[in-house]
Amino acid sequence: MRAPRWVVALEFTELSPAAEGRPLQPLVAPEFTASGLVNPHRNRRTLGSVHALGVWRMQALTVAGYQSHLFIGEQRFCGPSIVPAHFEAHVAAGQVLPRDALALPERVIQEPTVVFMGWNADVYGEALVDMAPRVQIAARTLGEAPEDLAFLIASNAPNWFRDLAVRAGAARFIEYDQAAERVLLRHALVATHPAASALHPALADIFSRMRPRPAPGAGDAVFLTRRQAQTTRRIQMLNVDEIEAAAEQAGLRVVAPEQLSLADQAQLFADARLVAGEYGSALSNAVFCRRNAVIGAIGVRSARQSAISALCGLRQSYLDPLGDPEDPTGYHVDVDAFRRWLDALLDAADAPVAAAMT
Repeated sequence: MRAPRWVVALEFTELSPAAEGRPLQPLVAPEFTASGLVNPHRNRRTLGSVHALGVWRMQALTVAGYQSHLFIGEQRFCGPSIVPAHFEAHVAAGQVLPRDALALPERVIQEPTVVFMGWNADVYGEALVDMAPRVQIAARTLGEAPEDLAFLIASNAPNWFRDLAVRAGAARFIEYDQAAERVLLRHALVATHPAASALHPALADIFSRMRPRPAPGAGDAVFLTRRQAQTTRRIQMLNVDEIEAAAEQAGLRVVAPEQLSLADQAQLFADARLVAGEYGSALSNAVFCRRNAVIGAIGVRSARQSAISALCGLRQSYLDPLGDPEDPTGYHVDVDAFRRWLDALLDAADAPVAAAMT
């Protein structure tokens, strides 16, 4: 009997970087954290565990659907090093139906192709921390220059997503229409993701390669406004006018990151000694900050921002807003508390590093 085409041998090659994990640093201004120094993260999740970095090789892999689901035949290719638990929960709950995309017409791609795109690719923070690094994970595991590899990308991927992939080293893409086709990769190279439930320590080196050099003498203090992100946000700061005015009065430059190119956003963070703003994707740009910069987040929903700061050697603080920061009706920030918080952050940013960390 002829074997089905999806009977393939899986081969995993592991990347073993010489990198050390770093514990979370104490927060800069514990007066303003949600729960002192115990656990400032609203949902009380732990940082989780890391999974092996590397590349799965196989001779027949189907990529289908908006979330770039992976299939060997009709069986999903998943697991904790391929799909993060928070997204897998949506699949288990029936909120995402991966197999529906298998009904689309098939296109076969013969060329060796790297799969690095996945869930929530239109969310900037997840694309930056979870997906762009897979470009380097694939190249370094395979021992090839990123520009020599072909990377599978959705034809409707945002321009900023392509810019992230290029910043990580990708130069050549194979595009597919997620709404109109599924693709069968005859030689698939699937990079594992580095941030399933915790950030892999190898990300420190990967982000250092993506980080621009700070401009000579740079040391800006920046407040990120999210006015331009209103259509994609789950939450809204209701007294944003007061908060932005207080930030300017304290000497911070108010910047809308959505109005900047990716290169300019990276340079903004690389140059800054202090960045403050609402918790969310924009603050994930802290991966571009130089070591010992100060990051201040208003509100907190997970341990991700602390993990980024610990990984990149940054100093992290949180300010509790008034009310539930995830209330769809919005929330307020106490202006007096915000001013005291900025004073503490500026003091930390301007103090000698040794003194600031004691």
